[in-house]
Amino acid sequence: MRKLVTLLIIGIVLGFVLYEYLKALQLRSARPTAVSADLLGAAPSAGVSRARQWQGTDDKQPFPARDDLTLINGIGPAFEKALNAIGIFTFAQLAEQDARSLADKMNARITAERIRRDRWIEQARELARSG
Repeated sequence: MRKLVTLLIIGIVLGFVLYEYLKALQLRSARPTAVSADLLGAAPSAGVSRARQWQGTDDKQPFPARDDLTLINGIGPAFEKALNAIGIFTFAQLAEQDARSLADKMNARITAERIRRDRWIEQARELARSG
């Protein structure tokens, strides 16, 4: 009986060590790696970083503008994240939405009634116009 318990404990420890090792290998392989120009099939162009070359953009193009959606009354960090997840990053994008379809896209995190009551779309229109 004592040998069985000892073997069981050793098996659990070895299983845990193997699990952690495989998890570390998986994390290491999931990290992005540098891509050489010959793998891309093109020579690296001047002034373009390898990461940008891989993404197909050059260093001179600005990133898309993002507005601070938390400036709208009723939108906190959680709702801003939810809006970003469905592709809404600016006041103008939010101003183009319909309360009912927006609530449907946000998967029951909020109701259309609350969006109307808090005037998200009207506030977004005003903020988009002002700047």
